[in-house]
Amino acid sequence: MIEDNGKATNSPNYRYRLTEETVKILRTMQTPAWKESLKKFLYYHEKLIDIYASKKIMTMMPVNINGEDFKFSAGKHNELQKAIIEEFAPRFAPNSECLYVGDTIEKDLVKNVNKLKKLGFEITLHDKMPDVVLYREDKDWIYFVESVTSIGPMDSKRI
Repeated sequence: MIEDNGKATNSPNYRYRLTEETVKILRTMQTPAWKESLKKFLYYHEKLIDIYASKKIMTMMPVNINGEDFKFSAGKHNELQKAIIEEFAPRFAPNSECLYVGDTIEKDLVKNVNKLKKLGFEITLHDKMPDVVLYREDKDWIYFVESVTSIGPMDSKRI
């Protein structure tokens, strides 16, 4: 019944709007054509319950974290997180351990609370974490990586 306008979700011009089909059906409300119009609409469009069911079985993206296989839900943000873990980390944080990464659906996919606590970071369920936290033991370095897919210039407010 509604759709976005095709802009990136973090664009200031991102909006939702009624689909043309929805506008057509709404124009028939409280007229004799309403029931037939609604019947036609439901015949040609997916029901919300079917859409939600299909999301549960959507294509998942394999990712290897700390030698274990996980699956990220599909999407640009998770594609970038996968690249951070599988491409950035081996190059710029070799032999690092991923202490935290969240999936867009499963927020705490990997969360090593004990190791974070040992390093001096007490976290609770209410804490806002960076998208990826890596720890490189040989240098005792922690990498906090924010995974951002964005449009437009970076200004001081966005940073």
